[in-house]
Formats: sequence, structure tokens, C-alpha cells
Amino acid sequence: MDLTDNTSDSVQLHAEGPAGPGKLVAEAAWRQVDHEMNLLSDKGGAATGGMPMITEGEDVSAKLSYDLETGAAGRVRLGAEIFQASMYDYWPAVAGSMMMGPLDYININDGERNRTALWAEWETHPAPRWSTLLGLRQERVEMDTGEV
Repeated sequence: MDLTDNTSDSVQLHAEGPAGPGKLVAEAAWRQVDHEMNLLSDKGGAATGGMPMITEGEDVSAKLSYDLETGAAGRVRLGAEIFQASMYDYWPAVAGSMMMGPLDYININDGERNRTALWAEWETHPAPRWSTLLGLRQERVEMDTGEV
């Protein structure tokens, strides 16, 4: 199998700074990938149309966190995250091929995975060589696909 095309684009943003007595950190990202594979002529693919495989994917994410130093009580961090991913993966039909036809073979039809999270943690140092980290996290994951 040969890689015949692979295109990827992405944007990442990061900002942080003081917010009241603490520090606010914000991050966001977007990624998109188009990926194609096929059998090239050295493997007999050109004469038969080959075995094309195409994947299109995209994900978007955002994170926001707040970090507050509380003196002798330690440090408190609060945050929220969201991650959304989508994928379409299929093998296009090849005219005249019994194995690669008569219709497209769809592996993942408009697959989606969405994750959201809220979290909080408290970090303390009760002694010079000891630390504790207590946290609570709530997540929700939703997944779905189109009809196959």
C-alpha cells in the first residue's frame, strides 16, 4: 500500500496571564487531515484501479484553566475542556473490480466523538519532601456515526 496524498492543516492558540489573584490559561486548537492510500503501478495497482482508501478527519479542542495560589493552604486549580473529533473513512469503488465494488465500502461514516470535562484540584505540601494532590473530575463522552 502506498501513500498517494496526505494533507494536514492545523492552528493552535495559547494565551495566559494574570486574572485577579490567580493565573488564567486558555488554549484552542483545530486540525484537519485528508489521507489517501492506493496500490501504485509497481504493485499492479494502476492497471486494475488499485485499492484506494480515503480518510478525512477533523478535530477541535479548547481548554480553560485557572490557577490560584492560596498561601499555606496550597494551590487550587479549576478547569474546563472540550474536544470534538470527526472522521469519514471509506474505500471508493473501482470500476470492474469484484473486490472493490460495486459500491463504496464505508468504514466510518461521519463518525463523531465529543468529550467535555470539568475538573478541580487542590495541591498542598504538608512537609518539604511530601506533597498531596486531591482532585475531582467530571467527563461526558458522546459518540455517533451516520448510517452504514
